[in-house]
Amino acid sequence: MEKAPEFLKDYTKETAQSERDALAQEIRNKRNEYFDRKSKEQIERDERIEKLKNLSAEIERLSETGVSKVLNYAARRIYPSPQAFSGANRQPCDKAGNQGSFQHG
Repeated sequence: MEKAPEFLKDYTKETAQSERDALAQEIRNKRNEYFDRKSKEQIERDERIEKLKNLSAEIERLSETGVSKVLNYAARRIYPSPQAFSGANRQPCDKAGNQGSFQHG
C-alpha cells in the first residue's frame, strides 16, 4: 500500500476529521470482528482436537483390552495350562479315550 503524502494527511486532519474518525472506527470494528472470529474459531478447533484426542485414547484403550482378551482366550484354548502337560493329574484312559478307572482284560 502506498504511503499517502504528508500534505494530504494534514489536509484531511483539518477538513475531514469526522470522515476520518468514522473510517478509523469502521476499520477498528472490522479488525475486532476479524480477531474475535479467529479467536472463536481457534477455541472451537482446540475443543475439537481435545475431543478427538480423548476419543482416540478411548479407542486405543478399548482395542488393547479387547485384543488382549481375545489373545488370552486363544492362548488358553490352544495352549492349555502347564498342568495338562505334566501328567501329575493324569488318569488312565480306556480305548475310547474316557478317563477313569481302567481295567485290563
